Amino acid sequence: MTNPVSSSPTFWEDFRRVLRQTRTSAGFSQDVMASALGINRSTYTYYESGKTAPDLAAIRRIADILQVPVEIFIYPEQTAGALHNRAPRVKPTLAPETIGQLTREEQELIARFRAQGQAG
Repeated sequence: MTNPVSSSPTFWEDFRRVLRQTRTSAGFSQDVMASALGINRSTYTYYESGKTAPDLAAIRRIADILQVPVEIFIYPEQTAGALHNRAPRVKPTLAPETIGQLTREEQELIARFRAQGQAG
């Protein structure tokens, strides 16, 4: 099987450029992205450096986390405006009264984070 990163250099170069751009625009670190995806930081770093490529399910999850359409990674020239025209991400404020109002996804993320701390 051929390495997908080397088989289509233009696509993957665009992918990793857009990935880094959308992540930094959202204000996320590579650590945060890796944790949200449930992967090692080095694996995520490899996505941005081009050493390896995520599968389609991971690309969809990345788009969900970054709150961008998945097409932005596949057709960057056609969707460039989507990144620049979106509303800036509002950083949540810490309000003790809202701690019990976590979504199921937030609860799962915290559980994965805690599990990693116990395993390491």
